[in-house]
Amino acid sequence: MSSLCEQIKTEYEQLQALKEQLILEYEKVKDSDNLNDWSVVKKLQAEWESAYTNLDKKLYITVEMARELLGRENVLGPEEVERTFGVRLEEVPEIPFSSKELERARELGQFLVLRVDKAPDGQPLTMKKMNELLEDKFKKGNKGKILCDPSDPSWYQAEEFYISDAPELHWALVSRETIPNSTNKNYLQQTQELVRYLTDKVFKDQPIPPEYQEAIDEF
Repeated sequence: MSSLCEQIKTEYEQLQALKEQLILEYEKVKDSDNLNDWSVVKKLQAEWESAYTNLDKKLYITVEMARELLGRENVLGPEEVERTFGVRLEEVPEIPFSSKELERARELGQFLVLRVDKAPDGQPLTMKKMNELLEDKFKKGNKGKILCDPSDPSWYQAEEFYISDAPELHWALVSRETIPNSTNKNYLQQTQELVRYLTDKVFKDQPIPPEYQEAIDEF
């Protein structure tokens, strides 16, 4: 467990102990009209509220906290976005994952990536736009191909996923490898493998988020 998670765990246990102590003291004086009898209760309540506020701030995962949990090389944030696409974000969205979820992502070999929706000129950051922005960089750096078959773009150059679809501005956890047994299969078979991967791997021995379960049930 990382030092951050250990610290959060310790503070949470201290918070629970304070709560239990507060309840015990309250039970002792709840029927008393003497203000002096309530002094200990008020003091414990103030301590609990302060500890709760401090812990709540730590539970908001910052980019640096995510890098501590996952490893700096496994977090592609606003700096990487600007370096790659030339996009400087005025406001970076909050990371929607808990420390527990990021710990699980590390176990699965995933990385955290900030996806952006706009190019530097304000146009949607579609696959076509990404190709235009990065093609020269890849060529000059001898980094290989961006697209799987740039010599014959006829099969995708008019498709919506290439010319119109753009990601939303949000953080995502991404696997480094393709989902096992998902290649060379049709859409239905790939979806079956995705469901199996989610239930047997990603959320093994833990509840599946409601939105995922609803999609699985519909499938």
